[in-house]
Amino acid sequence: MRMGKFKLKRWRDCSIVFKLFFSVTLCMVFLFGFNWLLNNMVLENYYRDEKQKGLVSIYTQVDGIMEEDLPLSVWQLEMDRINSAGNYRTVLYTPWNFIMQGSPLYSSAAGISIDGTESITIFVGDPTSLEAGSYKVDIVTDPRLGQNYIALTGVLHNGMYLFVNTPLEAIRESVDISN
Repeated sequence: MRMGKFKLKRWRDCSIVFKLFFSVTLCMVFLFGFNWLLNNMVLENYYRDEKQKGLVSIYTQVDGIMEEDLPLSVWQLEMDRINSAGNYRTVLYTPWNFIMQGSPLYSSAAGISIDGTESITIFVGDPTSLEAGSYKVDIVTDPRLGQNYIALTGVLHNGMYLFVNTPLEAIRESVDISN
């Protein structure tokens, strides 16, 4: 018997239990690694794109509601329904109130009062540069809180200014939970 030399067994000489254990462990490591890469490289961008589509959907819905010439209580209820479906904050201004820094026509945003005393810094965008029926979507930072938001600034077909945003932190939390 020789001492001092360690000789590894060949794969075909290993027991079936060892082969199964090694194969399952290798598959699990591969799947966990793939899942981690997928979550960190793809999932956040996917969630961000879905949130942007949600903002555009809200723009379309609000534009449709405002075109219907509904009574005030009815369209405010519809606006509340739209905003309760997701983590969105919406502010709707008439052009005159926006330019004069008056109160918004509708606000679902915490910290945005109907009497117009709060600023709309997290709803960045100058709607006066947009044409009726158009919008733009940006990623903005609230300087006060240091949080990032996906924000839509748009002008409805009737000329009203619509600001909608949603925090990006929820997207990061979803990715973290998935990880």
